[in-house]
Amino acid sequence: MWLINVETMQLEDFTVRPAPEYAILSHTWSEEEVSLQEFTCQNADTAKKEGFAKIVRTCSLAAENHIKYAWVDTCCIDKSSSADLTEAINSMFQWYKNAVVCYAYLSDLSPRQDAVTGDQKVDVSRQDYSLASRNELQGCKWFTRGWTLQELIAPKIVGFYDETWAFRGTKDDLAEPIESITHIDNAILRGYKKLADRAIAMRMAWASKRKTTRVEDVAYCLLGIFDVNMPLLYGEGNKAFTRLQEEIIKSNSDLSIFGWSPEERLISFSYPALSNVGCEVGCGHRDDNGDDFYSILATSPSEFLTPHSYNIVQSVEHSVTNRGIKIYCSLLEICLRGCNFVHCKCCGDNRKYVLVIGSVRLGFVGKYWGVVLDKISPDAFIRSGKHLIYIERDAFVAGQATPRAIYLLTQAPKSARHATLSLVIREGSDFIIQSTAPAEKWNSCKRYWYMEGGFAMWCMVSLKFGNVAGHGVSILVILHHVYVLDPRVYGAEIRLISQAGSNLDWGDIGEIFDFESLHRGGLKVMDRKLEVVAEFRSSLSEGYALEVWTEDIESDGRPARA
Repeated sequence: MWLINVETMQLEDFTVRPAPEYAILSHTWSEEEVSLQEFTCQNADTAKKEGFAKIVRTCSLAAENHIKYAWVDTCCIDKSSSADLTEAINSMFQWYKNAVVCYAYLSDLSPRQDAVTGDQKVDVSRQDYSLASRNELQGCKWFTRGWTLQELIAPKIVGFYDETWAFRGTKDDLAEPIESITHIDNAILRGYKKLADRAIAMRMAWASKRKTTRVEDVAYCLLGIFDVNMPLLYGEGNKAFTRLQEEIIKSNSDLSIFGWSPEERLISFSYPALSNVGCEVGCGHRDDNGDDFYSILATSPSEFLTPHSYNIVQSVEHSVTNRGIKIYCSLLEICLRGCNFVHCKCCGDNRKYVLVIGSVRLGFVGKYWGVVLDKISPDAFIRSGKHLIYIERDAFVAGQATPRAIYLLTQAPKSARHATLSLVIREGSDFIIQSTAPAEKWNSCKRYWYMEGGFAMWCMVSLKFGNVAGHGVSILVILHHVYVLDPRVYGAEIRLISQAGSNLDWGDIGEIFDFESLHRGGLKVMDRKLEVVAEFRSSLSEGYALEVWTEDIESDGRPARA
């Protein structure tokens, strides 16, 4: 750690020996800052720079407060050394915390005529200085920059100075307007509470509207806020924020890190739901060719806009794996149309899952909130939509499941960029989708399988007749051929395929079935006097589709109508 001796105006190295008491500067950078190399070899040009005047004024204030050393980020970090820069950024929160006092210079805060311009000592007992108002502070660039977040929170004492270096109050003096501007609560600003007492999502929200010059610094400036360390890789872009979240997950079981949303509201899910509640509310999937799913991790702090002053759920287990984020939790299973899964006719493509992140009491009503998920495979889930959802207590009780280990995917399947096979059930055919395989290639919202390798694939859907109990049918598609299977005859094979999923290829399917004995295209269901018909179709305009419908038949098997 390099410190400026305020008497000699020379840098001294305290990398090995303990650092003495020092003052520290917080400011926004201008075009004329002084580097370590320039400060070490000062000349007439250096002294003319705007940044040099800030260094001199900081040292002057420190001397007036009987502090022998000062630290200024522009000239006390050797930015030509990646090792020194990495150490400084990983240590910066602690350096600001350890400072005797922090001088926050607001270069765009206009002076008042009655502001003190003489004695600049930071003395909270004084009443002769002019406090800055909220209207004056909220227009200052200092409150919009990423790095100044930790520079506001970490120091015990922060003194604010306007563009003329007139003292305008301490952090304690201005706690109320600062809380209003930054949404950082008074207890954190005054040091009554620790940062660890605040949810991850709440701390992210503090940074949601702050900016940095380098995109990577959006993550690096938050290392101290979350008490994590990581190497700096300038050039990695938005991956830096992903790495930050992964480091946080490794040391914190707070589920609110998954509770991001770019919307400043929560969508309410009632139980039972209103009749007009549908897919657009429940998952937010787009109708164009954009991605259907989203990573469980946010792309930047700007996506943490929803208020998070709620009781947060803690996970028993958190870990980062090559499959995604592994957590041990209980998912809430819901039907977007509000049914209770008894004789449900809509759950095939409306059944979703909610990762419950927190709870809140609104009046006498207890509610839970979380994010909507789609099941990609038996133990893997992907985020569906960018909004957060409120769950009524009754819906939570009805749909809660036993806790288990699951994976939350951090990379969305690129289904929109591949060919798809749509499932089309003709109007009037009374079917409920019971299951699909491979489950990880099925999009339950849009009712299609995605085909990464062209049509060298297989898929299967099991359908149940909706109005009465019965065995239903299973439809197998392999290459371009369609087979309608009776579960009473092929139950073992159907279960094997469903369990194995994408571990099977079309050659394996050929070893399981004797295709010569299978029904191609249709299957007569005599006890219902109908035939289930399935057909593979393809067109340049609509792509691939599996169309299913029923036709009535007489008791002797002859068609009654088409």
